Amino acid sequence: MEKQRVDLAILVHDLSATGVVRNAMRIAGHGAQNGLKVELWVVSDQGAFRSRLPAGVGLRRFGGPMRLPIRRLETLAAAFSLAKGIKNEHPRVLISAGNHFHLAAGLAYRWAGRPATTRLVARASNAPPSHGWPLLARLLAWVDALKYRNKHLIVAVSQELASLLERRLAIGTARIVT
Repeated sequence: MEKQRVDLAILVHDLSATGVVRNAMRIAGHGAQNGLKVELWVVSDQGAFRSRLPAGVGLRRFGGPMRLPIRRLETLAAAFSLAKGIKNEHPRVLISAGNHFHLAAGLAYRWAGRPATTRLVARASNAPPSHGWPLLARLLAWVDALKYRNKHLIVAVSQELASLLERRLAIGTARIVT
């Protein structure tokens, strides 16, 4: 019997009581209620919201056995494992729910061979950095743009943020929705 393909995989670092995790769980629960096969993909399966996993939503851990002191490093370290997960599971849609996960998600998607059967989406909630020094501003924008490079779609939490992403990072309007 062929296993059912994951319709929606939502990436969060862990299950801490944060707005990112709360929103990811709401999206996951809504998808599961509407008949989609939904999973939360995490680096760590620990956190206060562990007991709030919505009915019908799976949980898949991609982190290593050891916790690192810096969350961004831990997330980047999990990118290799995540790439294997993308290759093996071919989720139809993979959402990076928090800004901290976008770079690792993009790398994992790239290392998985950029499968055409998986759409990579990022939820943007932070403004791109700006700085008074032009050279530093360009460097910061280039680094921030890396987070969105492999994304098929970017969901901005406001129209103002969508405009900032377009102006500061030169992301085309066709790739951004509010």
